[in-house]
Amino acid sequence: AHATTARLYFEDGSAEAVCPPVKALLSIMAFGDCDGLKIESPEFRAMFTRESVMASDWYQDRLLAAQRQATRRCQRILGHVAAARKRDMTGEVSALLGLEAREKRARGRLQRVATPEYVEFLKGSIGAQPFD
Repeated sequence: AHATTARLYFEDGSAEAVCPPVKALLSIMAFGDCDGLKIESPEFRAMFTRESVMASDWYQDRLLAAQRQATRRCQRILGHVAAARKRDMTGEVSALLGLEAREKRARGRLQRVATPEYVEFLKGSIGAQPFD
């Protein structure tokens, strides 16, 4: 059953969207090996260590994708706040919703997430799928 399920990932192209260690696992499940590596191969097992994951290019790509997503979220919030303030001729709604404070928080967050330090802060997290 696991071989059949794993093969489906390759047949429908889903295997291209997973990280390299998981793709290797799927290959072993579906076809018995991955570039000559078996489930008991030390090189295969090493792909799953914290050190290997943290040092990998694919993990760095996930962290940068998470940074891009956080940046877009902040920009989207700023856009919504600006649009709401523009529609509010009297300023009453802006004051009621605290739009000035929200804008200030979003600008501060945007400044933080745009830094290399933010990527360092993300280390240890799962990051985000780098589809964008």
